Amino acid sequence: MNSFKIPALASAFAASLFASVGASAFSVIDFEGLENGTIVDDEFTDQGVTISGFNLNRDFDFAVAFDTSLSGTEDPDLEAPFFDFIESDFASSTAADRRSFSGDVRDGVDGLINPGNILILQENNIGCGDGVCDVPDDEVNRPNGWFEISFDNPVFLSSIDFFDVETEEDESPDAQITVTTETGSEIFFTPNTGGDFTYSSGLRSASGEAFYSEFASSAASDYVQSWDRLFFDVAGVTMIRINMGGSGGIDNIRFAPRVPAPATVALLLFGLIALRRRA
Repeated sequence: MNSFKIPALASAFAASLFASVGASAFSVIDFEGLENGTIVDDEFTDQGVTISGFNLNRDFDFAVAFDTSLSGTEDPDLEAPFFDFIESDFASSTAADRRSFSGDVRDGVDGLINPGNILILQENNIGCGDGVCDVPDDEVNRPNGWFEISFDNPVFLSSIDFFDVETEEDESPDAQITVTTETGSEIFFTPNTGGDFTYSSGLRSASGEAFYSEFASSAASDYVQSWDRLFFDVAGVTMIRINMGGSGGIDNIRFAPRVPAPATVALLLFGLIALRRRA
């Protein structure tokens, strides 16, 4: 006698499926493992992701990996470390109003991060013919251009990190991020992380505005750039277009496969039951 129990199987199947979905890990594209200057396009197709760069100021379009851990590069503004400022860092509301604070929490380890490789829009084409540009440097002209990130299958987009995005780009059309989904699109803006910051004796100066810093005495450098993590939390994403109003870079594109809708799970369970009744 067949002791196969559909209700028990259905319950176990549902529990297993939901547990699997809930535990599914996010994928993170962090551009690590690429040689400094690598032109990025199809390196992540095994994850179902294609990346393109479009430069409004040149007759070439290169999205390039830039190693922030190096020193003496063509772009010292993109050399680590970076610090994630929050609104309370600023001495006055006027100073704070001139910057944006994504989520207003300190991401990273006490706000500091050494991101390694990030993605930039390349300013020159020196030695780029072999797929690795000899002099990685981000486009300085305004507006800069844009990145396009396409997904073979719809995903849940969690967050992207931004580095050294200038003040002038804040909330402008040139800094618009368009997240295309299966049902439409949502609009965001690149977080404002612009400006170079120096510090001493626990005080930091940001474009002439003073504010306090707890880690100043222990930081590794007297010169630090800034970064921020922008949270999207959007489902069904098929493409992202990130307009860059000026210089800057992105990193840590965090996403997860589409989570099956409850209706889909229900149909699977009903299918199992129907098959059992026909047996």
